[in-house]
Amino acid sequence: MTNRLIEIYGNPDADGNGVPDLKWEAANIVRIKPPYEMWWSWNIQPVKTISIHRKCADTLEEALTAVGKRYTAQERAWYGLDQCAGGYNFRPQRTNASKLSFHAFGAAIDLAPLQNPQGKRYDESQRMMPREVIAIFKGVGWSSGAFWGLPDSMHFQKI
Repeated sequence: MTNRLIEIYGNPDADGNGVPDLKWEAANIVRIKPPYEMWWSWNIQPVKTISIHRKCADTLEEALTAVGKRYTAQERAWYGLDQCAGGYNFRPQRTNASKLSFHAFGAAIDLAPLQNPQGKRYDESQRMMPREVIAIFKGVGWSSGAFWGLPDSMHFQKI
């Protein structure tokens, strides 16, 4: 998968030294303003911008705009859709430290992490990610980690 990601998004670690390539970052990572009020899940501070790969920015904005139109502020808070745990973040996969995460390519976002922790089996009746949100992201070319062998319902990625 890593080769496919590099083919699509470029190599965020071109020299293989385990740190982000600053030229790649400058050429590819952009910031989008969320279309509705969001909070960083780790410090409850307002999300002013979300860093994401330029090739993913338009569809992420489209998906978040659709979520914002579909759900009221109260509903977004209920489901945690106003919580963001991040987009671009140069780091390895949590399940395989020898490979870069989709986040390291700027091709992933984590939403509603408190209700949708990695490893928790998907159950919409437990205030987890609404299936409609999963469908909205799927409709713009993103996939959800909700139904992986090791579920990660907060995680959306684009390939």
